[in-house]
Amino acid sequence: MFESQVEERIFNETFKGDEPTNLNACVGNNGNPQQPEYAQGFIDASISLCKLVVEDDSNHLVDHYIYPIAFNMRHGVELWIKYFIQELSHIRKELVVDTVKLTATHDINILWKEFKKSAHAKDISFSVVTGKLDEYINNIGEIDPTAQTFRYPFSNESIKHLTQTPIINIRNLASRLVSMKTLLEELRSLIYSLIDDYNTGSYTSKLSRSQLLEIADELPPKELWHNDAFVYAKQAIKLKYNLSSNRDFNKAIDIIKVNYEMAFLINAPLTLKELTKEDLVKFLECWDVYHPHKEVNPLGTSIFDYSSRFVKADVKLEHAALISLKDSLSLESFADIAALYELGRFPLYSEKYPDWYTNQYDEIKSASRSDGDLLQFIQHYLNKTNFPRFLFLSLRLLKQDILISEIVKMSDSFEKEVASICSK
Repeated sequence: MFESQVEERIFNETFKGDEPTNLNACVGNNGNPQQPEYAQGFIDASISLCKLVVEDDSNHLVDHYIYPIAFNMRHGVELWIKYFIQELSHIRKELVVDTVKLTATHDINILWKEFKKSAHAKDISFSVVTGKLDEYINNIGEIDPTAQTFRYPFSNESIKHLTQTPIINIRNLASRLVSMKTLLEELRSLIYSLIDDYNTGSYTSKLSRSQLLEIADELPPKELWHNDAFVYAKQAIKLKYNLSSNRDFNKAIDIIKVNYEMAFLINAPLTLKELTKEDLVKFLECWDVYHPHKEVNPLGTSIFDYSSRFVKADVKLEHAALISLKDSLSLESFADIAALYELGRFPLYSEKYPDWYTNQYDEIKSASRSDGDLLQFIQHYLNKTNFPRFLFLSLRLLKQDILISEIVKMSDSFEKEVASICSK
């Protein structure tokens, strides 16, 4: 199988691998470069050529290099726009984008117009960065709409290109190119962020997740929702976010009430799935047995230089604490503890918490068929030296402020951990 794959490869004296190996570029399925790498490569190549020309004192390179500089720039931008169009399909998937039809054209004006139309329909926040990019893309579309101007000196009708634009300053072009590259990267970051936002499911047909967070912050505390304050806030919100019906407003309210981050903003914080303060304290007390604060040996010898008698005592103490913990907490509580740790590793969206809980409960339910497997599951988290940090990160994300304030009283190290997290 391997030999047949090698035989199918095509190398020649021009296109082949060689020494030094760090200059062997990976293409095709080797390294699997994607469209962003292609797009960025053309843009960066254009910037590098600009730098070469600007730094050349002879000025002999200016007329020769303008064509590859501008061609690479334009092609890189076209690739970026086509990639952005494809990525839009991951945002509000119910709003379908005809990616096949759009990516078949090379007309940068059509591509940019359709991208903006689809992007703005999916999320209004696109308008800021597309507004900044408009001038740059439109400038390219005015001079080279279909990727022919800088590729050939003449059009298909034998008309010479650029007769109406006889001078192009490369220093200015380089400056514009660097600014445009920054904006393209800003747009890419926004798309990735919005993909994550919409994957949480916290949005309506009229409102994005960020808008729901804004609305939650603009609402009065939930205990005042029967007062005039709520009526006034409702009217203002419907007007501000163009919500034409009470149904649209109520959809927003339904999401806000069950979202950990949003519910906190209306003074109606949600509780954890199953874990109580008492059970968490028991787990942390057991964790402390696994991670005692040992004093540093003043003689400078290894902190692991203990006699076997003390090592055995530690192991026995740990095992006794583990068994006691297993008998004290429910499977649901252990699943919640594990979910909080996993959520804390990437504490970006509170919506991930229920999924983590479900996954961890399924795991511990399966492990509970064997005492050994169950103990191993519990011990896996007790062994984590970074457990408190990830725990507090997830509790902070889930707006469990009261629980955090109670837990930090257990240990100075916990208090320092929380202070470190809150300072960032």
